[in-house]
Amino acid sequence: MKCSKKFNACWGPDPAGWAPPRKRLFASVTSILILACACLSGAAPFEKAWEFKTGNYVFSSPAIGPDGTIYFGSYDRVFYAINPDGTKKWEFATDGAIQSSPAISPGGIIYFGSDDSRVYALDNEGKLKWEFITGAAVRSSPAIGPDGTIYIGSDDGELYALRPDGTKKWSFTLGRPPQRASPVLGPDGVIYQAGGNVLYAISPEGAKNWEFPTDGLINATAAIGPNGVIYVASRDKKVYAINPDGTKKWTFQTGGLGSSTAVFGADGTIYIGANDSQLYAINPDGAQKWTFATKGNVEVAPAIGSDGTLYFGSYDGSFYAVAPDGAKKWEIPIGGGIGSWPAITTNGMIIFGTDDKSVYCFKGDETLKGQRPRFRTDANWRKKDGSKIELPAAPKEVVASRGLHLTAVDVVWNSAQGAYSYEIWRHTEKDPAQATKLAENIAGRTNYVDETAVEKVQYYYWVRGRNSAGAGPFSEPAIGYVRIRVPGDPLWSTRANGALNSSPLIGADGIIYITSQTGLLFAFSTAGELLWQYDAHAPCASSPAQGVDGTLYFGALDR
Repeated sequence: MKCSKKFNACWGPDPAGWAPPRKRLFASVTSILILACACLSGAAPFEKAWEFKTGNYVFSSPAIGPDGTIYFGSYDRVFYAINPDGTKKWEFATDGAIQSSPAISPGGIIYFGSDDSRVYALDNEGKLKWEFITGAAVRSSPAIGPDGTIYIGSDDGELYALRPDGTKKWSFTLGRPPQRASPVLGPDGVIYQAGGNVLYAISPEGAKNWEFPTDGLINATAAIGPNGVIYVASRDKKVYAINPDGTKKWTFQTGGLGSSTAVFGADGTIYIGANDSQLYAINPDGAQKWTFATKGNVEVAPAIGSDGTLYFGSYDGSFYAVAPDGAKKWEIPIGGGIGSWPAITTNGMIIFGTDDKSVYCFKGDETLKGQRPRFRTDANWRKKDGSKIELPAAPKEVVASRGLHLTAVDVVWNSAQGAYSYEIWRHTEKDPAQATKLAENIAGRTNYVDETAVEKVQYYYWVRGRNSAGAGPFSEPAIGYVRIRVPGDPLWSTRANGALNSSPLIGADGIIYITSQTGLLFAFSTAGELLWQYDAHAPCASSPAQGVDGTLYFGALDR
């Protein structure tokens, strides 16, 4: 007979002389009969809609696209896109196992990591947009910032910030591999990422704000509560509540290593699993509310229905529904350990992966229907009181023209309701996902001058209004370009101090000289740069003259 400590189960031929105790056998049969009766009476758990087989374990948590497509990776080195009915839409092969869970951008680009040391960006048809090579396996899952920046950790000990075009914006050295701990974004743009036994708070520019050490490795992703407190589980068997300034608020002792991230109930209850087979419910003050026992490690956070029901899997091979008071509603035996965070679709389906190489979809009840799909952007756009920060309107009537500028493009727009500031983006193609940000934090005005535009190039310009959390939509594009110069166009102009009644003199060396009514003699380069000026302390009306030796002569009205 073989036994699995992971699943608390045994199988195979019984050893000689062994027989199960009758009392235990009777209890097991009784449990089966009770479950059967419950199913017959209409109190059955969710009905399985479909099962999709892969070639290996599925740790990757599914992400649901806007059209209902389900995206996830497998240990078989393949990234899958599944139709809502469970049929395969497409697949994309990598050179390593995929433990990373995908993130989907507002433009529909799918990002994920692989054990082949790469970060991938695919379009919704499965075509490769780009790949970014790190120094080791990428088991961390990406988070997408409001400006489109992709944040992801690698086992080379770095947290990477990547632009939407796949180029590196910056990297932050964690010191130790984050493993499956992923970055999470605060409403102020701060990135929280674990590395080794330390949780780091990193600014959007890649600088360290603070670090918080624990007494064990942190393999779990941190979570940000509605009050701005950061919660993270460590393998020192503790859950930490950390204030936004990096100071400790409280710790909670569990009975097992921490691998699960935390989720939050409507009343502020913190739910988190541990490797002692328990799901914990913790009050906001750090006191235990209740525990729910399974027969295997609980390494993933639950999904929460509209009535507060918690849906989660365990490494005992079962999927559970638990009421907000900790009472079990039902249990579905799956067969394989569940290390994939369940995703909920808008039509009430709940989807998760397992160790038996499958992804399962179950039909939910009314408490799941109409819920918004969970996208892994990891940005909690909430105010400190927990209320939602609304997105501003997209800027309207964006115009990009030459305006008064000879060698620049003047971008103007109408104010957008709810916008605290604006960003300007530009690209030579009509694709905002590939655009370059020219300016940000524009406030108090609705215009921008692009002095980097070059002749004979047509540009698309987008204006993005941002709320206090830095999020907001793009405008429709405006087309602008620098007009090609023609004979007679001014090359430059400069402002002098006072009226210019004289004619300019061009010296033998090309320097331009001119006098003003304020008594100044100016010397300009051929590019319009002021080289020097001389003050005669009286109005000048005569034009300057230059002798053969370079001496300048001019008159002034000083009597």
